[in-house]
Amino acid sequence: NDLPGIESDIEDTMKMVNEKAPLLEKALESATELIENDWPNIKESIGKASDLIRKGQEDIDLKEVIKFLKSDANKESDFIASPVKLKQTDVYPVPNYGSASTPFYTALCLWVGAVLFSSIASTKFHLSERQQKIYSKREQFLARMMTFLTVGFFQATIVVLGNQWLLGAYTKNPVWNLLFALLIDFAFMMMVYVLVALFDNLGKGIAIIILVLSISAGGGNFPIEMSGPFFRAINPYIPFTHAVNLLRESVGGIYWPNALKAIAILISVTIGFFVAGYILYPKAERLFMKVNEKLKNGHIL
Repeated sequence: NDLPGIESDIEDTMKMVNEKAPLLEKALESATELIENDWPNIKESIGKASDLIRKGQEDIDLKEVIKFLKSDANKESDFIASPVKLKQTDVYPVPNYGSASTPFYTALCLWVGAVLFSSIASTKFHLSERQQKIYSKREQFLARMMTFLTVGFFQATIVVLGNQWLLGAYTKNPVWNLLFALLIDFAFMMMVYVLVALFDNLGKGIAIIILVLSISAGGGNFPIEMSGPFFRAINPYIPFTHAVNLLRESVGGIYWPNALKAIAILISVTIGFFVAGYILYPKAERLFMKVNEKLKNGHIL
């Protein structure tokens, strides 16, 4: 019963043997050739490799090397290229660089405006003898101060509304932006007015020097850490620094601890200059008479 099937299997097997025999012969010839010709070199190479492996085991953990070789190179390269996936949350976003620069140039504009106005407007009243007897020096000081502050009010208003409506600068809190600008302008106007009222042309020179230092040490467009040691040292003591910081709060979003600190400093500066001017103005001509005379005689200022 089984003989026909067995004969069929034997025939199939013999056919396969006849077909594969030439390939087997070639494989045996190749193996013989390898043993006769290449084996000495292979044997020597294996010996050298084994010696190197033995030496490497002293300094290198071969298990770690094998693990590294088995790892996925693409995944490793992706991890090295971006080891951390960042999730960004904008807390005080400003959409463009122009709007981010607006606080610096607005503060600069207000200071320059104060200096220019002090150059075209007199800090002294031209009074008759009768009027000089009626109005004291301090009353004249207060009256002219109100003139400067009134001009400062309109100056700050025009600048802020121009930024928001004409230039389209981004402002998170436009109302606070206007109020902060008014405070800053009053502080700047008070500083410039008192300097010029006390020192005349020398005060204008001092105001310009403060302007130059403010541009360099105010930390307007770039972090103050990128400036030199001198400018980093004077940065906290320049009112311009706190003016820029205060305007930034209204542009990006107000963080009140920072805003209140800047407000307190600017109010303190305003009051300090006002008190100094109010006390010294009646005595200014007598105290600084020699300085002003020498400046006039020099025909420079």
